[in-house]
Amino acid sequence: MGYDLSVHIRGGQIIPTQGPSLTVYENRNKPFELLVALDSEKKAHGILYLDDGISYNVDGKFNEIEYNVENGTLTAKGSYNYDEPQNLHEISILGIFSKPSTVTVNDADAQFEFSNNELSIKNLDISMNDEFVVSWN
Repeated sequence: MGYDLSVHIRGGQIIPTQGPSLTVYENRNKPFELLVALDSEKKAHGILYLDDGISYNVDGKFNEIEYNVENGTLTAKGSYNYDEPQNLHEISILGIFSKPSTVTVNDADAQFEFSNNELSIKNLDISMNDEFVVSWN
């Protein structure tokens, strides 16, 4: 038996996701995705903290990544002291009202889909251990 569940996201938020899985261990083997909900000014912000998910004392071995969207550009910047093995596989951006003519990831053209005011950039292979830039126009 399936259930439908409505989820409301405040505009201006960037939500990193991974999974779904039943355990943290299983989930750590899944790629990451970003869900971006633009606000009325076409901006969004989010922060992701990553460590091994097991250790009590991470001893400085963690990544703290800050995501920002402004002027049709998503940036990821942070401190990278943990070697995360999983990559960013997909980015979904909600609140874009016209289809972009181009999308680039780190200055390289990227394939994308656009439907119902959502820009989807799939089949990515972006390291969670480095900064990146995604732009659309």
